[in-house]
Order: sequence, then structure tokens, then C-alpha cells
Amino acid sequence: MKNNKSFSLILTGLILAFVTVVLPATTNAQGRYANTYSKNQVKGYIDRLERSSNTFRKDFDRAMDRSSLNGTPTEDRFNANVKDYENSLDRLKREFNRNNSWWDNRSNVQDMLGYARPVNQMMNSLPFARNLERQWRAMRDDINKVADTFDLPGINGGGWNGGGNDGGWNGGGNAGTPPNWAVGNWTWVNGTDNRQMTIDRNGRVTVYALGNTSYGTYNRNVISLDRVTLNVTRNGNGIRLQDPNTGEISNWRNDGGNGGGNDGGNTSTPPSWAQGTFYSTNIPGYTMTINRNGQITLVGPGQTSYGRWYQGSIFINNDEFPATRINNGLSALNRNTGQATIYSKR
Repeated sequence: MKNNKSFSLILTGLILAFVTVVLPATTNAQGRYANTYSKNQVKGYIDRLERSSNTFRKDFDRAMDRSSLNGTPTEDRFNANVKDYENSLDRLKREFNRNNSWWDNRSNVQDMLGYARPVNQMMNSLPFARNLERQWRAMRDDINKVADTFDLPGINGGGWNGGGNDGGWNGGGNAGTPPNWAVGNWTWVNGTDNRQMTIDRNGRVTVYALGNTSYGTYNRNVISLDRVTLNVTRNGNGIRLQDPNTGEISNWRNDGGNGGGNDGGNTSTPPSWAQGTFYSTNIPGYTMTINRNGQITLVGPGQTSYGRWYQGSIFINNDEFPATRINNGLSALNRNTGQATIYSKR
């Protein structure tokens, strides 16, 4: 409880710093496009996005009903994410039509982006029907077009041209190259509200907390974020941030994207037949990617695990799975249970 409360105070401080630094700049400049687009043009973007979100929610719900997640708490959580995203677009459209200046809706766009990010992470992490994935890619392009129009940072994927005003503040430090285990999309696990962090390979850090966005840098396992420095350590498949001044700790889990880690053991180069992305056939809902460098990412219902390839075996969560080539895929045998999972390339 102490950590939850203290880190809430830290993030509150970050948000206040963000509001102090960024909002005056955006109020004066009103972004790169405030005088470029007419209200009708921006309205067209938002209307199309709102319509597509309605279709996407219905198709997503049907896909969940036909999946192995049907009737589970994970299905409820995924459907709630999509519903929250759709509702945020309904609010954005409604408020947009009420305001005289389209730029006055910037905070509503920020709110929509906050709800779109969990859906994007979910769509990037789990295997879905190709039609549904195509819908999301097209919608993500439109989401990022709207974000760019309002000079806001988009979500990972296509359609974003680099908008997003950070008020000239990059966290107060130079960016370095983070280790692989620190790169990716992260969700705060100390509390119940949705707080997310992205650590890019170029060392840029973005935190989305309580409807606000803060920017920083990663360098030598230290995050500099809005005049606060936090030490970063690996914590299993997650990461841990610690304030060196107060000693307070926050934990984050990986929600897909690049990054993650394994159990720290040795790796070897997988044979060519074992490299690539595989889909489970006898236990539906699992996708495994084996990289040439021996790093492995396993995505299953509601979770992502990381492992390694070493001398013909897959190691994930301290379990060993000897791998055998089968036609266009492989068999991974769990030494502890004797159960084999069959994977195939599509």
C-alpha cells in the first residue's frame, strides 16, 4: 500500500510538471495544423473513425465468441477495452460538433488515444482473424492521422507522421540505447488505473497516465522523466523503477511490442526451420516467434512470455521444451508434463 500511494504521488508530480511545461506551449502555438485544416476536414476524419469503431466492436465481439477465450474473464476484459475505445470516439464526435474551434477538442483526442493504446497492444500481441486485423490496421492509420492533426503522439503502427509536442522537454538527459529487455510497451501493475509506458529502441520514453502524456529518455538504466530520475532494473519478464531519492518502487509488466526478456540462460542459433512465427494447432490461442538470435516470444490468452532457444530446446518460464521438426512447423514437448504443443507456420 505504501508503494502504491507513493508512486501515485510521483506520477501526480510528473503530470503536474507535464501540465506546467507542455500546456502553455500548445495553447500559444496550437500545433502545426491549427491553421491548416478546416473544421469540416477534421470532422470528416473523426466521423469516419467513429463509424469504423462501431463495426470493429461488433466484429471483435463475434470473434471473441468463436475463440478459446469465450466465457472467460479475459474475454470480458478485452471486450471492455474495445467498448471503452468506442465510447471515447462517441464522446469525441459529440463534443467536436459542440465546439466552435476544432482545436478545442484536443483534450478529447488525448482521451481517445488513451483508450486506443490498450486495444492496439492487444491487437499486436494476440492472433486474430485476418479480416479483424485489417480493420484495426486501417483504423489505426486513421487514429494516428487524427493524432497528428492535433499535434499529439500517435500509437505504435502506421499513419503517424511525427506529431506530438513535448514542450521542448526531453526529460533532462541524453538518450542511450536501452537493452532488449527494457524495450517495449509496459503497464503499471501497482494500481488499478490504466497507466502505460513505452520505451523505444532510440531511448525515447513516453508515459500515459491519468489522461496526460509525459516524455523522457532512457540512458544507462536510468529514466529521466519530467525532472524525475528513476533507476530501471529487470524483474523477471517485467521491469522495476525505483526513485533513488525516496526508495519507492513501481513494477511494470510487458504488454507486447518489442522487448521483454528471458530467464537469462544461454542461447544458440535456431536452425532455419525453427525460425519465424508459429501458431499452435492443438492448443488454440498461442503464437510463438523464434528469432534468429535465439530469443523467443510466446503470446497466449491474456499474457506474453519470453524465452530462448538453446541446443534444440525451447526454454520459457524455467521450463524446457525439446523441439522437433514437423512438416511446416514444430512440436514442443514439455518435459515436466509430457504434453506436446504442435505449432505450424501459416
